[in-house]
This record gives sequence, C-alpha cells and structure tokens, in this order.
Amino acid sequence: MTDGMLGDIISAIQACHGDEQWAATGPCTQRRDQYPKHDRRHYLADEEWEKAKEICERLKMFHSVTELFLATKYPTANLYFPKICQISIALANCVSCGIDYIELMALRMKSKFEKYWNKIHGIIGVTMVLDPRFKLMLFEIYFPIIYGENKAKDEIQKIRTLCYDLVGEYSSKANLNESSGFMDNSSQLLANDDDDAEFINNYQLFVAFLGCQMENVKSELDNYLEESILPMKADFDILSWWKNALKYPTLQLIARGILAITVSTVAS
Repeated sequence: MTDGMLGDIISAIQACHGDEQWAATGPCTQRRDQYPKHDRRHYLADEEWEKAKEICERLKMFHSVTELFLATKYPTANLYFPKICQISIALANCVSCGIDYIELMALRMKSKFEKYWNKIHGIIGVTMVLDPRFKLMLFEIYFPIIYGENKAKDEIQKIRTLCYDLVGEYSSKANLNESSGFMDNSSQLLANDDDDAEFINNYQLFVAFLGCQMENVKSELDNYLEESILPMKADFDILSWWKNALKYPTLQLIARGILAITVSTVAS
C-alpha cells in the first residue's frame, strides 16, 4: 500500500539524490548541507530545494506509518486503522493546500487510496471495534473529518452492522449442529402433529429457539460495546486479551481469525 502510493511523489524528489530508496526513507532536505556542491550528483537551485522540502514535509506521515509497521514484528490488523484514517485526512489536506505541484500529486495518490480504502475500511474497521481500548471511539473522531458529520453517522452504522453480521455468521457456524438437529426434529413434529394445540406449542418452541439464538448474538456484542474501554497501554497485547476473554466466545472466535490478517491481503 505505502509503496504504491509513494510512487508518484518519489519521482518528484529524486533530484534530491539519485537513489529512490534514499529519497523515500529519510527527510532529504536535512542532508542538503552535509555535502559540498561538487560532491552532489545534482545540485538544485533554492526554489527546487524549497519544493523538495515541501514534499518531504508531506511525506512524514507516510514515512512514520512505514516505520511503525517495520518496527513491529507481528503487527495486528487493529494497528492499521488509525494510521489509514490519518493518511486519508492528510491526502485531503494536500489536495486543497493551494500548492499546484502538491495538489497534482495528491490527486493521483487520493485516487489510488480511495480504491484501496473502499476495499478495506469495513473489515479493518471491525478490527478496531475489537480493540477494547477503542471500540467505536475512533470512528467518532475520524469519520466526521473524513466523511462530514452527516455521512459519518451512516458509515459508523455500517461498521456496527458488519460487526453484527459477523457475530451472527460465526455464531451460526458454532451452533450449526445443534440448530440443525433441533430444526429437523421440530419440522418433523410440525409436519406429523395432527393436534392443533400441540402444533401451536411446537411452533412456539421452534420460534423461541430461533429468537434465543439471535438474542444471544446481539447481547454478546452489545455487552462488549457497553463495557468501559480499557486504559491505554503501549505494550497492550490484544491477542492475549482476547485469548482470555471467555465471556465473549463468539467475538473471541472472530478476533482470532481477523486480527492476524494483513492489509495487503484484505485489499487483494
């Protein structure tokens, strides 16, 4: 993700140095005065250096995101969401910054980013809900900036709905054998029962069973969301927390499967 988005701007700062990796991995303008003019592969005029400086300042966000993931041996998916939101906001600011060459590059990057964002923001958003330090809090902070106040509410609701859908799907799989057996028996009773009173009784039991399954799904997620968020800790181990979160068995299954995914896998 970062490499593709940085491609457009790396070419603009290659003049700082001939090496693309050098340009992409460090603030090039900090090195300008470390070398005499005759040692530089390309000597830039002051105006060109100002442009390079402006571009490098804009690159800091992307550079910090890259550093975060490179420094984390096994980054869990919940780490990505706030950084991706920050990139979205940074790109929007660049597009309207009033500097022509920055706006042009930002527009190209924004077009690529939006395709990426549309693919991954839902499922990566779920990983944020599964972080007990944040749950829905970051959506309330970032989405109004990204979408505007009105649309933000709809987007947050989409994330909530996706969470309920996932819980329902995982819960259904976990209870598949039990449900299938009960439904088969109930269907047989309903089909063979000639007594109206017994038919109604069996039907009510059948409906109550289905309602109980759905209520369990809703209450587990609702209870989790209603609980207070955890205090912030830099060394918080989200996988260990969910491993011990026995009172949320369905969410525990989801966390086990979803937190280990990579952003590149989701977007492919």
